Amino acid sequence: MNKWLYRLVTGLLLLAWLGAIFGFSAQPAAESAKISGSVSYRVVETYNRIFDKEMTEPVILSWAKRLDYPIRKTAHMTEYAILAILAGMCVLGYRKWEQRSRWSVLLFAVGYAVTDEIHQLYVPGRAGCLRDVCIDGLGAVIGLFLFGIVLKFAENIAKKKSFY
Repeated sequence: MNKWLYRLVTGLLLLAWLGAIFGFSAQPAAESAKISGSVSYRVVETYNRIFDKEMTEPVILSWAKRLDYPIRKTAHMTEYAILAILAGMCVLGYRKWEQRSRWSVLLFAVGYAVTDEIHQLYVPGRAGCLRDVCIDGLGAVIGLFLFGIVLKFAENIAKKKSFY
């Protein structure tokens, strides 16, 4: 893929993901809670079905309620891991992947997390939270770590191909 097309595609993917995060944050608290609650319920229901636990409906609901918070925070981390990966891909279209690139992507992701929490201050029932910025930042670090592993792996494959 030529450099211009790579930059265009990665830039558009990054913008689309930023828009998706903004959209998730724009949901009022009741709507957001309903979505995460249904995900939690499906997780417990699937576990019950796969492992034949024969849980009653009240037990499934109780477990789903307990899992709601960890599932929501895992979703936060995943959103920002994906953001860091897409931002890293975008950066690769313009310069080498080096320490400065990693810090730029991390600062970009955390900066977006801060603006996202400020945005939530204006959404009905939502609140901005420093804890969520930290969770998002951790997600970005995880995304950068995974991105680095994939880059190292690709670099090793390229070296082996050029050796033969």
